[in-house]
Amino acid sequence: MRCSGCGVELQTTDPRSPGYIPKEVLERRMKEGKEVLCRRCFRARHYGEYEDIRLRDFLVEYKYVLREFENHILVVDIFDVEGTMREELLRILSGKKVILVLNKVDLLPKYVRKSEILMWIQEKFEGEVFLISARRGHGIASLRRRISAGGKAHLILGCTNVGKSSILKELTESEVTVSPHPGTTLGLIERKLKDSKISVFDTPGLITNDRFVDLLKPACQRKILPRDEIRRKTFKSKVGRLYFLGGMVIMESLVEGTMFKIFSSEGVRIHETSMKNFERLIKKSWGRFLIPPCSPGEIKYEDIEWEEIIFELNEGEDLNFTGLGWLNVKKGSMRVKIRKPRGASVFLRDALINPKRKR
Repeated sequence: MRCSGCGVELQTTDPRSPGYIPKEVLERRMKEGKEVLCRRCFRARHYGEYEDIRLRDFLVEYKYVLREFENHILVVDIFDVEGTMREELLRILSGKKVILVLNKVDLLPKYVRKSEILMWIQEKFEGEVFLISARRGHGIASLRRRISAGGKAHLILGCTNVGKSSILKELTESEVTVSPHPGTTLGLIERKLKDSKISVFDTPGLITNDRFVDLLKPACQRKILPRDEIRRKTFKSKVGRLYFLGGMVIMESLVEGTMFKIFSSEGVRIHETSMKNFERLIKKSWGRFLIPPCSPGEIKYEDIEWEEIIFELNEGEDLNFTGLGWLNVKKGSMRVKIRKPRGASVFLRDALINPKRKR
């Protein structure tokens, strides 16, 4: 039996796979002789949203759709550019018209100029870029005009928690259409651009598995998401001192006297201590004071496979801990030992915020 919305074969065993519907719902709908929708289509039709999908499944399920559409909108989170501007997506979109939407720019300190951010992102992406804040409505009107001027349908995509749903809410009418689409068994959600006949086709939020936040439960992820201007704390490095980014990143300075900053959201604890306090701090404060994790039992310290990597940074460089925050060298050079969960990605990059960058 197939879903009447997207046409996928219905199944009642795996909630994470296409075509899922709770068994009792399927039996009830069949008994009543009513339309039967998979859970994904039900949520899309009644709530205008998709269930998320694993990135690797998306690349398989939607590869023909991605190639068919000429115009794409890729939404990226300014707080985690490396973690959400996925190389896998950029490769498959190569040769297409891609508008890069850098969302949540309101999180950056007010002294950071848009021209500075544009210069920084254009070193990573050569196409068209829009800096917006869906939360505050900044840049939405310009983006809408650009899509409308293109005259053709656009496909929008992005990782979970980048704000794609908020952007769509601002860009499009509330009415949605769910329909089968050639090349995918999951169907597409179609919305009309406000005051326009141009369609924007939505795709599921992409679930990654290599960001620090991916180790956390969804409730904890939401808790530590930055909502206001990101915090930053300045330190002068000392050999043997430890610097915590919650409980998920432990930094040990191997040099003296370097001025550096740690940037993160208000929900992530930034803490400095001595090496002799390490074991006591982990035992008493893991998931309590050292957040994330958001509770001691969410993920246990001893259950994590830890690895240590030494990085060397120069003035004007960042070390980005995907989805969690970053370290920035303000003055001097730094040699730092990072203790982190194995598989959680760290990126060395030119500083996102650099007052000395030539404009």
